[in-house]
Amino acid sequence: MSGQSRDSRPSSNASRAPEALLPYAAEEGRLPPGLPAVLLALELPGEENERRLAEMRALCASAGYPLVAEFRQRRPQPHPKTYLGPGRLREVSAALRPLGPLLAVTDRELSATQLEQLEMALGQPVADRTRLILELFAQRARSQEGKLQVRLAALKYALSHLIGLGPELSRLGGGLGTRGPGEPKLRAERRRLRRQIHLLEARMSRIADRRALARARRKEAELPSVGIVGYTNAGKSTLLNALAQAGLLVDDRLFATLDPTSRVVTLPSRRKAIFTDTVGFITDLPRDLFAAFRATVEEATDSDLLLHVVDVSDPDWVAHIKAVRAILASLSAQRTPRITVLNKSDLVAALPAPETVREWSDAPVIFISAATGHGLDELLAAVDEALAPPLYRQRLWVEYAHLGKVRALLGRDGLLAEDLRDEGALVEVEATPKVLSQLLRLAKPAPPGA
Repeated sequence: MSGQSRDSRPSSNASRAPEALLPYAAEEGRLPPGLPAVLLALELPGEENERRLAEMRALCASAGYPLVAEFRQRRPQPHPKTYLGPGRLREVSAALRPLGPLLAVTDRELSATQLEQLEMALGQPVADRTRLILELFAQRARSQEGKLQVRLAALKYALSHLIGLGPELSRLGGGLGTRGPGEPKLRAERRRLRRQIHLLEARMSRIADRRALARARRKEAELPSVGIVGYTNAGKSTLLNALAQAGLLVDDRLFATLDPTSRVVTLPSRRKAIFTDTVGFITDLPRDLFAAFRATVEEATDSDLLLHVVDVSDPDWVAHIKAVRAILASLSAQRTPRITVLNKSDLVAALPAPETVREWSDAPVIFISAATGHGLDELLAAVDEALAPPLYRQRLWVEYAHLGKVRALLGRDGLLAEDLRDEGALVEVEATPKVLSQLLRLAKPAPPGA
């Protein structure tokens, strides 16, 4: 629909005072829960407008704001002050006037001026695309780290949109925390938000340092890591559950899980690897939110191998591949070895040819269904092969006193040849650099011609 409401409740909000709008741009940044929503959408030339609108509908539903109406307008660009054109905005305002409290949602990020003008014109709280995603993340965050990340992004959003929303923030005030009587409250609020942002960034920096240290320790232990990345709702958590019985929440909603989860998975070769699932990606992920979650995302992207999970049943799966690749490039992870995992293949009648997929993803392609288990054995075998450490051959001279330890380190496959002599054994081995370094504490390179 484009301008007709599905609800006709009597008005109880037409004369809402501007001061009542302040909480929606305040520090906590939470939106009033459970309101019906109307979508204000711009159809710009050269953009995939229908796909964008479908994603906005899914975001509203996932955040708990059921859509009751949509209002669209074709424009070459958003109006610099009112987002919609002034004439269209008057039409929307008149259509909303008979309705009760609701949330107006825009399909693009608003400037502070646009947000202020829309709220004043509509007499309703307004959330742009960025604000709606922030609300969704705030609902989903469970760990202390996730809550800190969402709060940091919300503070930055509030700071960038804090320009005289209503007369309250333009009144003069004084007291503790201000520079003296008469400092505008708006300036004091900005200073307070900046202090909070600084403190949170310091805490997040310490968390990032701890993550980096943990990754370094895993590398020292030669425990390979596999990062699971992909567009939101592609099935990453379902895949980790299937591989490691991780017990993660699985929900058919956008951003169902935010907090990173790592599990040890045994590969077919009986070697072990750490698989890490983290927050899903989305087109035009808000920059402040992406910056806040950067350390968490890097937990997955700073891996030896990436599994790029794609919902092949989604009509926009190609666009999702492009969006994820762009984000990986921004994280300098585009050169990390990768496997493209086309998930939910059981929901597709005709699967695309692997050659078609490689046009958009320059990586090996494997079709799976994490829900049914189809293709998981093939996927684990591919992961095992991709993570196989390099093997080096060397001839060693081993005294008999250490021969038993050398055999134990190498196992059955690493000892290629053994020539027993009077004073020791000449052996040919094939091993990883780590095992070779251990062997050289017990043996020494064989002399030439031995």
